[in-house]
Amino acid sequence: MIIQGGTYMTTDLYRKGLVFGIICLFIGICAIPSLSNDLDSMDIVPSVTKHLQSNDVWFEDFDSYTNGSSIHGQDGWKGWYNNPVFTAYVTDIRCRSSPHSLEIKGQSDPVHEFSGYTSGEWIFTAWQYIPTDFSGWSYFILLSHYEDGGVYELNKWAVQIRFNSSGIVESDYDDLQLPLITGRWIELRTEIDLDSDWFEFYYDGDLLIEKKWTAGLKNLNDSILNICAVNLCSSTGTSIYYDDLSIQDVKLTVVEIEKIKGGFRVSADITNNGTAIATDIDWSIDLEGGLILAGEHSEGVIDELAPGGTKTIRQTTLYGIGMTTITVIVGDATKQATGFILGPLVLGVEEIS
Repeated sequence: MIIQGGTYMTTDLYRKGLVFGIICLFIGICAIPSLSNDLDSMDIVPSVTKHLQSNDVWFEDFDSYTNGSSIHGQDGWKGWYNNPVFTAYVTDIRCRSSPHSLEIKGQSDPVHEFSGYTSGEWIFTAWQYIPTDFSGWSYFILLSHYEDGGVYELNKWAVQIRFNSSGIVESDYDDLQLPLITGRWIELRTEIDLDSDWFEFYYDGDLLIEKKWTAGLKNLNDSILNICAVNLCSSTGTSIYYDDLSIQDVKLTVVEIEKIKGGFRVSADITNNGTAIATDIDWSIDLEGGLILAGEHSEGVIDELAPGGTKTIRQTTLYGIGMTTITVIVGDATKQATGFILGPLVLGVEEIS
């Protein structure tokens, strides 16, 4: 208890009076337009952590597997016809993303099945390294139908690219070739439009083949509208390496919270890292902790956000003091940070990892 001029004032009332005086001071500051504009652009301690996402719906970098282990039986991988004789092995001899890749050689013939890809637009990407001393043949294959131990003729090949140590890359049965590239990582990209029954295969950025997805291996129109499996096949060739395989949804929206910022009220940068326009995106900013007189909750809607576009959301008002936890929710994305509220200012913003 504090004695003041012969009267008694509780410590609690004294503290509240002090807080009120500080807040009034900053309300006066906020009335100055030039200062308000400067504070709007201020980012006291910028967030440096970016949560990387993409429109990958399947991704394989082989990095979580034990070096030297057989891929057969790991995360959907198996030898052809589910036979471990046709496995391949995880290696650290070469890699695009550290520490591992998959080595294909000899009788390696691993396959990975998928389900649910019967319509829409997709990009299947694989990165391949062929050493300069490569010898023999090797294949990159996408199938529209595959069965373990089934009748061979019932399997449906949609894409079959052959890599020949004679110096050519060829789409089998299409008489289309490009020069073989060795000694560096090469992107193999298959752009597939199942709605239009069409695909394009690019080798290191150069178009090798484009035709109907259902044309089939020998152009007999015997394939089906389905991305069923990938097959990395060696035809007794020496070692080649694969890394960073992925399937991407061409029309996916990926809304991310890039950065929570302080300064004049709380704000956050929102980005669409997908490939389709995102619309009617609900957002909210909530503060928990400290003495908050106004601005504990703010919400709104982003009407439209184009692919690659960024918009900033911001609280409409804020008055308070003390440490607080900031929670930003945008669509399905959530991110948190801490900061110190001083009137309408938010200082020392740091993201919570």
